[in-house]
Amino acid sequence: MVLSDLPWVRPSSAHSEYQHDDYSMRVNVVEALQEFWQMKQARGADLRNGALVIYESVPSSSPPYICYVTLPGGSCFGSFQNCPTKAEARRSAAKIALMNSVFNEHPSRRISDEFIEKAVNEARASFKGELEEADNPKTGIGAFRFMLEANKGRTMLEFQELMTVFQLLHWNGSLKAMRERQCSRQEVVAHYSNRALDDDMRSQMALDWIAREQENAGALGRELNQAERELEAARLAGRELRFPKEKKDILMLAHTQIAGLDCNKEHFRNIKNVSNSDKNEPNQNYLFTAFIRVVHHILPVSLKLRPNKNLLAPTFTVYKQIDDDWREPLFLQNRNCHYMQHGAGVVAALSNCNHPHTMNGFVLVDNSTLLIQPVTSEPDNYAEQGVPHVVQRVPGASVHAVPDVLMPVATDLQNIFQDDVKPIYKRATKQPTVELGLFFDAAAYQIFSPYFNGDDAKLRDMILAYMNGVQALYHHPSLGQPLDLVLVRLDLLKHQPSDLPHYNGERGKLLDSFCNYNAMHNPKEDSKPDHWDIGLYISGLDFFAYENGRKSGVTM
Repeated sequence: MVLSDLPWVRPSSAHSEYQHDDYSMRVNVVEALQEFWQMKQARGADLRNGALVIYESVPSSSPPYICYVTLPGGSCFGSFQNCPTKAEARRSAAKIALMNSVFNEHPSRRISDEFIEKAVNEARASFKGELEEADNPKTGIGAFRFMLEANKGRTMLEFQELMTVFQLLHWNGSLKAMRERQCSRQEVVAHYSNRALDDDMRSQMALDWIAREQENAGALGRELNQAERELEAARLAGRELRFPKEKKDILMLAHTQIAGLDCNKEHFRNIKNVSNSDKNEPNQNYLFTAFIRVVHHILPVSLKLRPNKNLLAPTFTVYKQIDDDWREPLFLQNRNCHYMQHGAGVVAALSNCNHPHTMNGFVLVDNSTLLIQPVTSEPDNYAEQGVPHVVQRVPGASVHAVPDVLMPVATDLQNIFQDDVKPIYKRATKQPTVELGLFFDAAAYQIFSPYFNGDDAKLRDMILAYMNGVQALYHHPSLGQPLDLVLVRLDLLKHQPSDLPHYNGERGKLLDSFCNYNAMHNPKEDSKPDHWDIGLYISGLDFFAYENGRKSGVTM
């Protein structure tokens, strides 16, 4: 069932080239929307991913600008007016999202017995179904009734979020495939009612469309054009947008992979562990195939991955900022799940923290980068043939395009590596080392923590996988001398410390603030095991600067 014609609230206005009212100027709707969902969470609402409202601006160099807003449950709305600035597009999206959020709280928006009967009768009339079909769970209308009854008491916004999964499965042909495998509608509904729309599901659907494009050239482009038209019409009509937007995003993912990949589905489908000869060193040896542009045909890529023992200092500690003025150490179980390439010719950084048979990361080979990620949430079902992975080839950029400022100059390295004081413990590495203190700010924590359901161990693994990739870049043969970036300390700032104001991302003030904070908390003596050479600040804020009295987002 498609619920795109539900009576979503939309402010009425006559269209003009740039039509706006002054409502959002009198009321800060962006703040009001965020406060609404925070209040809803405080009153006991079950928001599994937190109360954060997420905005997404469509890249454009000229008006009208478009912005989408995703609510904590997953519902999506977009700017419905012609907006001359990005800020006004953001306010327009927030305005319609706020109105629907408030309207959704009305008792009439909750699924009741009366509502179910009315919705089922309307669905039966629309599809010219028989009366008895509504009581037969094997029919589409019967499954619709089953889902409504299973969600009695919920709001229509919550039900729409659930229906989006089934709309996508129907659109993608997955429901038809399940019926052909003799899966009952009740089994399908029961399974997917408890499964959130995630990256695994999106990636699998994108792979299906890649396969369709290979079988029927042009199919993907036609479907993408149709999806863009549907999304635009729904946005201007003020409707809930998650289904048309997810559909477009999945097709764009498939389009990007086809445009950026020189490979076919059958060539990158499996990454398989082929051997592990050294019992004392838990190496991970993999073999897969991918297109290499240098010769423009398929070549095998062999990886001999070794655990990155130089990623963490022996005294590595994770702290969590509990409130403005209190932090505490986290005693998380250490997992050696980050690997680097062992051998000449290829640089790789991959991690298998989620499952021993799935790898996430990248491989640098020739002048290309291969991005690797699994496409299944059930890797145990592929133990024999190898787990399906996507291998995406990204063409390499010229080394001349990289600004010199990104790489430390020789004098800087010499100052860092001077060993004026004899260390009181032995490093795991004998090559040049830069010790790091990494601070993951409150804005970043609020963005990423919900993706891991508040699991700080998984958040830590994500950050370490990121740093494993950074260290791999400093092992590239073109640098001559490998450099180890060793983490001494990681701070997860659930709350921004009172002595580390972020100034909403204003570049100059935030840099000064962090430099002062870093100096204050870093032990002065290099001989101390918890001292670090460089502090890194990872933020979820959009940095900006004031240039000639105007706010500029170009900060680099």
